[in-house]
Amino acid sequence: PTLMEKYTVYWCYQAEETVCHDTADDETISASWSKYRDIETDIIEEAYQKGDSFVVLGLVRIDLVNCIQYQLDDELKQRRVKREQKK
Repeated sequence: PTLMEKYTVYWCYQAEETVCHDTADDETISASWSKYRDIETDIIEEAYQKGDSFVVLGLVRIDLVNCIQYQLDDELKQRRVKREQKK
């Protein structure tokens, strides 16, 4: 039998987008990502593992299917989220 590899999972939200210029005058958009706090990651991951389509954290709702975070009082305020795992 093989041992299952252990992964550390964390969730991140897109903090901001910045426009970068390279030497060829091409613009690229670089996303700045921030990790959720450990307790928030635990709550999000639990919902993800259960197959829930969303989870609510305080004043935000995280759509786990489309990976978007919405503010509950203004759904036009949104940001991307992502799940990452590392060995």
